[in-house]
Amino acid sequence: MDTKRSSEPATRNSTVAQKGRGSSAMKNSKQEEVKTKEHFRRSTGSISSLSNVGETVIGSLRTSTVGPKRDRKDATKERSASKIEVIRTTMKQVGPVVAADVYEKLNLYVLADKFYLEPRDRNGELRSESYLEIDRVSDELHVRNASESPIPIVHAEISSIFGIVGVVKLISGNGLIIIKRAELVGEINGHDIWTILETEVIPYKKGTMHLTEKQRRFNKHFIDMIQLVLSTGGFYYSTTFDITRTFQWLSENATPGFRDLSLMERADDRFVWNRYLSAQFIADGRLGKYTLPIMHGFHPNLRWQPVPTMKPNDHQLEAYVKHMKMQREIYGGKHVIVNLINQKGREKRIGGELERTVVQGNLDFVRYNAFDFHKECHAMNWDRLSILQDQLTHEINSFGFFLSSLANPDKVRTQAGYFRTNCMDCLDRTNVVQAMIAKESLLQQLIFMDIAPIGSSIDQFAEFNSLFKNLWADNGDECSKQYAGTGALKADFTRIGKRTYGGAINDGINALTRYFKNNFYDGYRQDAIDLFLGNFRIDPNNLPDSLEQSVINFDFHGVAILFAIFAATMVILCLIVSESYTVSVFWLIVLALLLTFIVLNGEEFVNSPKLKVD
Repeated sequence: MDTKRSSEPATRNSTVAQKGRGSSAMKNSKQEEVKTKEHFRRSTGSISSLSNVGETVIGSLRTSTVGPKRDRKDATKERSASKIEVIRTTMKQVGPVVAADVYEKLNLYVLADKFYLEPRDRNGELRSESYLEIDRVSDELHVRNASESPIPIVHAEISSIFGIVGVVKLISGNGLIIIKRAELVGEINGHDIWTILETEVIPYKKGTMHLTEKQRRFNKHFIDMIQLVLSTGGFYYSTTFDITRTFQWLSENATPGFRDLSLMERADDRFVWNRYLSAQFIADGRLGKYTLPIMHGFHPNLRWQPVPTMKPNDHQLEAYVKHMKMQREIYGGKHVIVNLINQKGREKRIGGELERTVVQGNLDFVRYNAFDFHKECHAMNWDRLSILQDQLTHEINSFGFFLSSLANPDKVRTQAGYFRTNCMDCLDRTNVVQAMIAKESLLQQLIFMDIAPIGSSIDQFAEFNSLFKNLWADNGDECSKQYAGTGALKADFTRIGKRTYGGAINDGINALTRYFKNNFYDGYRQDAIDLFLGNFRIDPNNLPDSLEQSVINFDFHGVAILFAIFAATMVILCLIVSESYTVSVFWLIVLALLLTFIVLNGEEFVNSPKLKVD
């Protein structure tokens, strides 16, 4: 079942029960169900969208059995193993295979005036006689043939790289962003999925002597920003498969002409992070095999939980209707909005506005479902999530899932809707509920394929259940790290199915870490993302001086911070060495006044974005 967070870009093909989306409604009659299942059995193999759990999931299920008796276990295991082998074989074949794939590895030859990129496979064998030449002086790209114009390797620095992220325009000139290290993390339908481990920015110009001192400083700032974004982690790519789209979408759009497009040309722009950086490569149709589409997954004021404010002139209804109609056009089917925010306190107004807007919009393909997560699951009563599960059971069952067959290329089943889940930041509560929905959907798929018997539950497969929970918790952690700077809260429930005191302590540590990162570091990180995505374009003649301004400086606010640090130091020293409490109280009062001033003027002290101010 495809469950969506309300923010993008997102790493969509990283969910256990990811399923295709489409506008075709699923037939629910018993006769059609039997007919479809019979067709599935007769096929040489079929595959439901089990996503990148892949062979690990299948291997885990193979060792799991259902039934109280030894003979029943053995029989079930034997039957399941036979079916699983069919599915394992099919996973290597089914799915839209990309004809115009990307080179798995490249040999990079660096010379004073040129970069040369020579196609190789993962074993280092030559893939093609043609190679890419990048002129470091003119910035021009040329495809050459080695038999006609060999690469001058005598004086070259040679390295093996995994690919190109793109080209960033710096003050000193262009910089080539290469993938130095990558790790194979799984398969989807036999297509390898990689994650980026290490990158490097290589400037076209070897020196910066032609720049002023200020330009050199900013040039280094911009290179560091690009490296910061890529070092966050969670960047994925495939050289043979479009991971930005769902199985169902690919099945419905797999025309011969579309299949011949390069991966970058066919990828969904909303989820490609290096589109801007790859613009020069995309413009030249011959360079598709060198271009990898890479996919990744409030206004601060120093208050622990700022009170949300809404402008009276916000056009909520108009924006909502336009957005939901766009979602319907892209995904089709019915939409269930699952709202998990508190229905009292600081979050109440946000939830009330969302509900009011949904009611006013009156869209016939949208259903709104509110569930006060913190109220219902208060004091670690997490079993009460079953209330929400009961509220969503009808849609979970009726939405179905996407399934395709080798014997019949036409789609056998399609997904008829999706869940749009949100809390305040679409991280912690959202992840718990998405895992719950995905678990039920995955069980449907396993029962349909006769891997799990009717009436069973995922919990009966102990090894697989543990794998599922940990995989989903890892997914939540990655999303949370990319957005908030720490792992997800409530991760213990996602991993082991219950809340623990150790998990609560870890949540407290993560919450404090988020506070400091979001208030004193997030502005710089947002600037780095804007630079990476091309939302900010570097102008060597108009560099933002604010980028070099520190919170601790010699203006009025900087002095307040310095005095607060001094006052805190004096309080500690007086408590240690002074025999008079009067002095300690004096400095404590000074510290309290300074901290009050800083908090009341919090927006002036936080680390806000400086490159692109909306």
